[in-house]
Amino acid sequence: NKSASELTLAESAYLAALPQAPSYYSPTGDNFDALVERQHFVLNQMESQGYITAQEHQDALSQQVAFREPKTEIIAPYFVSWIQNYLTEKYGKEFLREGGLRVYTTLDLNLQSIAEKVVLEGAADNKKYGAYNAALVAVEPSTGKVLAMAGGKDYFGSPEPKGCTPGVNCKFEPNVNVATSQRQPGSSFKPYMYLTAFKPEFGLTPMSKVLDVPTSFGTSNGRPYVPRNYDGSSHGLITIRKALAGSLNVPAVRTLATIGVEPVVKTAHDLGITSPLKNCGLSLVLGGCEIELVDHVGAMAVIANGGKGKGATPFNRIEDKHGKVLEEYHEPSEQTVNPEAVYELTSIMTDNASRAYVFGEKSPLAYEDRTVACKTGTTQNWKDGSTLCFTPQLAAGVWAGNNDSSLMRAGADGVFVAAPMERRFMDLALAGQPNMEFPVPSGIVQIAYDPGSNRPATRT
Repeated sequence: NKSASELTLAESAYLAALPQAPSYYSPTGDNFDALVERQHFVLNQMESQGYITAQEHQDALSQQVAFREPKTEIIAPYFVSWIQNYLTEKYGKEFLREGGLRVYTTLDLNLQSIAEKVVLEGAADNKKYGAYNAALVAVEPSTGKVLAMAGGKDYFGSPEPKGCTPGVNCKFEPNVNVATSQRQPGSSFKPYMYLTAFKPEFGLTPMSKVLDVPTSFGTSNGRPYVPRNYDGSSHGLITIRKALAGSLNVPAVRTLATIGVEPVVKTAHDLGITSPLKNCGLSLVLGGCEIELVDHVGAMAVIANGGKGKGATPFNRIEDKHGKVLEEYHEPSEQTVNPEAVYELTSIMTDNASRAYVFGEKSPLAYEDRTVACKTGTTQNWKDGSTLCFTPQLAAGVWAGNNDSSLMRAGADGVFVAAPMERRFMDLALAGQPNMEFPVPSGIVQIAYDPGSNRPATRT
């Protein structure tokens, strides 16, 4: 932060030490002691060759040199680091250093700016819940392209709380991309189970009945597995629509026990979830297995696209230095999931009236003038909170919590710590765009029920 004419001898010697290996000798890297040794070597050579006196040499050695904190201006740093990691793993460091790749990504800078602002402000507001960090990913359903990724609240920030040890007890770590980290999704995983249940081979529908009473589902780790609903209530024999809309745990586990774990794992993988989803048993449906937020949003985007596609992609194409295309985006054409099952799921996730008995009529999930499908998630003891929403134009997901997995305050549900950010992002991102309804597949039969008798009133 000064002109070259203002440099001292000590500062100049540090700069002269760098060219041999700039990354290795970086003053902000792990090899500062080696940089100091090389600065001493430079000063020794200057004195021995008569460029400086012995006194100037000693004065330079005794000078305390202050280095500025690095502030590299990188647009969408979490997204960029994700791309760099992918390229390094696939092509290797040496190839990247010499290969001259041209990488064309899917990022939408306007949505990226909105995402970063929403996450930064939302994370600050969440301090009252004991949550220090947040992340957001947005994907275009029709293409699966990642449009925005804020993997944390501030890539260039400082670890929090002050004095914490990164990787051990920091509630916020700036360089950790939570969007590509393994975190438990809580109840936001339930849609994949119910989507599986709605497939023709299982034949359940939103109006199928399921029993919501305290139940022991065998043992887990030597203990009886007796899941409870969030508020401890039971509702007896209810429809799947009511069970999913209210995010009830017991009916979800009961339905999973009926259809089996492996079919649900297959559905999740078909939609683009890359995590193994192993050894979770029936807790799978309550978010017992960890997944990546970017995969989670990508899978929801496939659902938003009527079940066509396979997850998220950050690339339009990658070329080598000769212009040869190494990777290229292709329009999704594969019908990954039965479209009728997808529509049945979406009809529940957009039904604010059906979830009002748990979430209230005016939660952040209630959109008055737009059809939006949403699902929240909260992990055990309020460790993670999430909310995912989608329209035919846009899918987005928000995670909130702490990097070290320390618990948020009791009651820090996804609807409180994640849904407000999700709502603000969707409102800003979709501003000016028309409302779009999810298309009804040809195989769907819609029945209107009389709320008093719960009997069919009309059938179309």
